[in-house]
Amino acid sequence: MIIKAAGLFSDQAKMISERLNVDCKIDNSKAKRMLNIEFRDPKKSVVEMAYSLIEHGILPKTSGYKGRNKNF
Repeated sequence: MIIKAAGLFSDQAKMISERLNVDCKIDNSKAKRMLNIEFRDPKKSVVEMAYSLIEHGILPKTSGYKGRNKNF
């Protein structure tokens, strides 16, 4: 609701509000078939990216930070 209201005053907010609650289905089968690419698991990639951001100082380390899980 707030984003939609902000869209009245901001072109960026308007573009975002138009994409809310829209399903986007993407198929990578053509890239797999033609380029012989094996894609990483998206959930694992997000976790690895978070670790990388912390380790490079982009995100702060909290007192509970334990580092990468070797089994993940």
